[in-house]
Amino acid sequence: MKKIPVKELNLLSKDLDIFKDTPCPDSEIINLHLYPPLPVSGDSIIWGFHLLKKAVEMGIKYLHTVTLPNQKKLESLKLSLKLEARSGQYLWEEKERMVQFVGDFSLFDSEIVLLIEGQENAGYTRNLAEYISLNPAEKDLVSKNQLDIKTASRIKELPDEIFVLLEKYKKNKKLTFSNQRILLTQFLDVVKRDKLNKDKVIALFKKIISKKDPVSEIGYIRYPQLSNLIKRFEAVKMNILKGTGVKLEAPPYFEGDSYNISFNFKSKKQLSRKIAFLKELESKTDELFKLL
Repeated sequence: MKKIPVKELNLLSKDLDIFKDTPCPDSEIINLHLYPPLPVSGDSIIWGFHLLKKAVEMGIKYLHTVTLPNQKKLESLKLSLKLEARSGQYLWEEKERMVQFVGDFSLFDSEIVLLIEGQENAGYTRNLAEYISLNPAEKDLVSKNQLDIKTASRIKELPDEIFVLLEKYKKNKKLTFSNQRILLTQFLDVVKRDKLNKDKVIALFKKIISKKDPVSEIGYIRYPQLSNLIKRFEAVKMNILKGTGVKLEAPPYFEGDSYNISFNFKSKKQLSRKIAFLKELESKTDELFKLL
């Protein structure tokens, strides 16, 4: 073990300063030098940048270090991961920095994937490659766990302005993970189907998020025939069922040949009324069956 002045350590390479959420010991621990010694290889610090930053803030004059032989980048990364010990908890941006340090994620072997993920992951390098290929806006959504990699990779051809508008919308409105995925993927489907240019894409998205329910609105645009059936069904249902307490359900997506009726009753008198209404309903169902 060797004491090295903090000023000298600050001059060493910080290429492996890739971790964002490393927990830092209490100031007293650092004052008493009860922290793990910083591994130094050549002109590089392998791990412990959080300790170095804390020491600078505290005015500590030196830190304990261990000098290691010169190492290849992959071995240096493995050592830093073992010392960091946060397998399965690394952020996407941290994983990208790991790739940037090594230079090629294809060099990641099963040991390093295990150190990063905490378990074997056959699709790890594919997912990481997809993340790296994303635009900054999509990376931000994935990093915040607001979008999955698969969806983000699919919608990356949307213009950046869409994601700026989306973020502004979410500052005032709530949009769940699932609804955000539906909104963006169906919007992309519409853009491709209608072959919209950039200006029209932005204008349409502004129109959609100005509505009370953007997810329903994009559904109407994406599936106009189904949306029309739903509107007609709701109108017919309102006309013949309003005030009756009878519930009428259409088959999913109107792909079927039967409806479902249900109701509650608390007395013989209520049941008689429901039965009488069902007999009356029989003469009003022609419009309903036209929808199937």
